[in-house]
Amino acid sequence: MKILFVIDMLNDFINPQGKLYIGESGRRIIPFIKEKVEYFRREGKVLFICDAHSEKDKEFSDWPPHAIKGTWGSQVIKELEPKEEDLIIGKETYDGFIGTDLEEILKGLSPKEIYVVGVLTNICVLYTSAHAKMLGYDVKVYKDGCASISNDKHTWALKEMEESLKIEIL
Repeated sequence: MKILFVIDMLNDFINPQGKLYIGESGRRIIPFIKEKVEYFRREGKVLFICDAHSEKDKEFSDWPPHAIKGTWGSQVIKELEPKEEDLIIGKETYDGFIGTDLEEILKGLSPKEIYVVGVLTNICVLYTSAHAKMLGYDVKVYKDGCASISNDKHTWALKEMEESLKIEIL
């Protein structure tokens, strides 16, 4: 089975009215991700890995409050709205495995490959992909399906994943 991780494609990051809007780079990747989501719904499984913070989350000492559970900002953007067959995993940190049941879910699904899209390339995409790789999964990141606040950060993260972690960049 092939799995697609869609990381943090949330209103607070991707919608211009979001609390931590990352800019046009996040909007540009929507059509690419939409195409991949539709493909993986037919040929594999889609997992939305999403920030889902409590109102007093410790991360808010580093970042402004964002993606608070149950708010508009924590919802996946309407263009990629999850369907019943998709899985949604709420996370409270950069790594989609920490404090979640993602590792157990993957054990049950036994994926041959994990493909990754989303934001930010240099934060949540990097740390979640690294964790999956360290657990022994074959991880592939779509460079055209990821974005960061700057192209420099995006490019650096892709290079780090490819060179240091031996993650395939597509």
